[in-house]
Amino acid sequence: MGHQDKLMAPPEAAEFLGFTVRFLEQKRYQGGGPPFYRISNRVRYSRVELQGWLSERRFTSTSDEVEGAKGSPVEGSLDMPMGSLPAEGTP
Repeated sequence: MGHQDKLMAPPEAAEFLGFTVRFLEQKRYQGGGPPFYRISNRVRYSRVELQGWLSERRFTSTSDEVEGAKGSPVEGSLDMPMGSLPAEGTP
């Protein structure tokens, strides 16, 4: 991390991304979310790494998703509005 980077708590990271804290909690458990740090019992996100995670999910058309994505598209990607996460246990 460079001197320009900032570690953020989950509420700040969720606001930065436009998601809920619950989304980040689910992605930490399920995988597929942004990278995070666990320092003692605290979770922190790097602003630079959040921006990189977002950049990896940038597309200019729906066909880009299929051709250029690393693996399958991420469930709950940026097109999912806040508060619309599937219930736990939902595929």
